[in-house]
Amino acid sequence: RQCGLPYAILRPAKTGFHLGVLSRHPLEAYDTDEVSLRMWHGLLHVRIVPDNGNAWHLLVTHLTPWEAAQRREEAQTLARYATSFWQDAPLFLVGDLNSLSPLDKIGHDHDQLAAEVLSQVPKLRRKFLDDVSAVDYAPINILYDAGFIECPGTRDPTVPTPANRDDAHAAEMRLDYILASPKLGASGVFSAAQTWVVRDDRAGKISDHYPVVMEFPGWL
Repeated sequence: RQCGLPYAILRPAKTGFHLGVLSRHPLEAYDTDEVSLRMWHGLLHVRIVPDNGNAWHLLVTHLTPWEAAQRREEAQTLARYATSFWQDAPLFLVGDLNSLSPLDKIGHDHDQLAAEVLSQVPKLRRKFLDDVSAVDYAPINILYDAGFIECPGTRDPTVPTPANRDDAHAAEMRLDYILASPKLGASGVFSAAQTWVVRDDRAGKISDHYPVVMEFPGWL
């Protein structure tokens, strides 16, 4: 309340990496117990209802940090779950997806990343590469293929930070995402949205991930 966010929902995770939402607007929580059984850290689903009536769904998750094969299964679970709400209201999926995107292949030089860093460490190879030591884009592509789209804006790396203690963050990578449903992407207001990664000294000291911010003028 002191920071102007009087509404809050927390979903405890068995892993200790809990999922939460703070909001200026009222929140309606959905029961995700069943789907969370198939997710490493679980899934939090809320419906946010601003005063202007533009209600929207928010899915918050944190995909497994282990093998890409497990994240493929989680992505399929997310896609099936999310699509059942697309006709109700716009929907966002946010969180640490622990996966690389083909949209960053050239800008972040994934070929060099795979050859010089990821393929050299067994843990990183299992996490990010496929059977032929190429970057495994399948987890993110499953979400793209289901209809999720990237929000307009920059796609800077979100790890590592100066506070990093995770040896899986061995090089600059974008692991954190804000994805939107097709219904939102097709709306006229979507082009006004902007996302960016906050990469300043303060952000680098409070987490091993830099935060991703989205502004949506004229909608919320």
